[in-house]
Amino acid sequence: MVAGFEEITQVALTLPLDERAKVASALLASLDEPADDPAEVEAAWATEIDRRARDVLSGKVEGIPWETIKVELAERRRARG
Repeated sequence: MVAGFEEITQVALTLPLDERAKVASALLASLDEPADDPAEVEAAWATEIDRRARDVLSGKVEGIPWETIKVELAERRRARG
């Protein structure tokens, strides 16, 4: 017999946080539509990567140095802390 929504939810809520996160992730992933033709997906990514590279090389988009990002992330962690 397959358990219903209420029963599954009650059991899932008793799981430790990391396991609840895994269940949530699996459920969300199951809602994604199946991937299109892999060749089409690869071509779309190649187009997107090319666009982003052109934006950076032309100066339209400016990168942020890794050191700056590390400092900002550390500050955010401390603020939550």
